[in-house]
Amino acid sequence: MTPGELTLSVLHVLSTAATAALMIRVAYLRLHRRYRCFFGYLVFSVIRSFVLVGLDVKSTLYYDIYVFTQPLMWVFYVLMILEIYSSILEDHKGLYSLSRWTMHAALGISLVIFFLSLMPAGSGPGVQGVVLYNVHLIERGIVFSLAIFMLLAAAFLVRYPVPLSRNVLVHGAVFGVYFLSKTLGFLTRTFLGHRVTLYVGIFLMAAAVGCMVAWLSLLNRAGEAKTVTLRTRFAPACEHQLIGELNAINRTLLRAARR
Repeated sequence: MTPGELTLSVLHVLSTAATAALMIRVAYLRLHRRYRCFFGYLVFSVIRSFVLVGLDVKSTLYYDIYVFTQPLMWVFYVLMILEIYSSILEDHKGLYSLSRWTMHAALGISLVIFFLSLMPAGSGPGVQGVVLYNVHLIERGIVFSLAIFMLLAAAFLVRYPVPLSRNVLVHGAVFGVYFLSKTLGFLTRTFLGHRVTLYVGIFLMAAAVGCMVAWLSLLNRAGEAKTVTLRTRFAPACEHQLIGELNAINRTLLRAARR
């Protein structure tokens, strides 16, 4: 085992341990009731990691489990982002509905493409390589799209004075970092090729560990009660105008949804 492979293996163990610790902490703080999709993702990730860690990465069983559980990870990604959007836009159902249908459509198209990629008959390294390439290609598209959604959410919060709980703001910020790091990793591999695959894997695993530690450190019960806004206070007249603009957009979308 090379030093790079050893580093990746250690980071994988640390990531699994940090994910398990976060799962326990979220349950202990009773935040699993507030962030159900996030908690479900943590549980699924821990179970999946414990199953895969005992298998040979080159075995057919490892390949089968990885490939057929990866779409569930994509579903959790979308559900978690929608959960954050729901918290941000809980008073603006029109805007939330638009975001929800857009994400559902993107996920549906991605899953159709994924299952079509499984159609080639046969087995073996050649077919497995094609399927894995398609899995990574689809995941890159999903992650990139979700990173854009998180940037749009940040831009929305910078423009409009929407009050949020501190936990929602922290949760969204860490998720933004998580998806942006994955996007950067995928883009690096796309432009530089397979020779950087190991280093991209180390970067992504280190980013995952960092995000888990951030969630462990920053999420707490007090953060649910504390209300914050992403930007500084507005002048009363400006704030009233922006809230009116936001409500007008929301009403327009609600009327369009009823037609």
